[in-house]
Amino acid sequence: SLHDALPIFDIDRTLTAKQGWAEQCKDHHVTELTGIQDEAYAKGTMIVSELAQSMGASFCGKCWHGIVTAGVASGPGSPEREHILEYIGGTARTRSRVWQDIKFQPQTDVQSSLVVQAKDGNKQDSVRKMVQWWRNVKKIDIDDEDVYFFDDMAENVKPFEGTGFNARQVSCAVRGPAEALPGAYDGKIGGCGGVYAELEDKKGVHLCPKPE
Repeated sequence: SLHDALPIFDIDRTLTAKQGWAEQCKDHHVTELTGIQDEAYAKGTMIVSELAQSMGASFCGKCWHGIVTAGVASGPGSPEREHILEYIGGTARTRSRVWQDIKFQPQTDVQSSLVVQAKDGNKQDSVRKMVQWWRNVKKIDIDDEDVYFFDDMAENVKPFEGTGFNARQVSCAVRGPAEALPGAYDGKIGGCGGVYAELEDKKGVHLCPKPE
């Protein structure tokens, strides 16, 4: 059943858009959350992407959900974390409210569906550990082929090739400028975040189409 599929999401520029870009991204149906801080990159007011706002309407409205992100989602107890959890369907979908910081150690055993400081380029390892947690701890058996990972960075999507999991790069239409990020370059990360059309159960590993 669809209930046994597991979409897993990056946060920064997947579930969010670039801070300060509400106007620039209005065609992408983003929502700025006044008074809610987003500490990622250059920091600012949190802007939620269309993808984040589309969970209920997606192919997987009733699925379990997870987070594997390199950031800290503005740190323990942050309003950003509360909002992200709400957008992905709350604990009814995550079966956990504990945010686990794995401190960029891909070999760390995952004990939650909400993982922060996952190492870029090794998110597939953390996804693998999370699927094991769902199976062993939550007794929810999810097949590898029913796991869908969404991230705005090609460097995080490409390594899913050969894992048996599905992965998709999002925020393809609007890319962001180079931010304070190791190996940063223009277009490395998303701009307006994921959109509803990118939130689909497409099998395999898919990068953004190359610009014409």
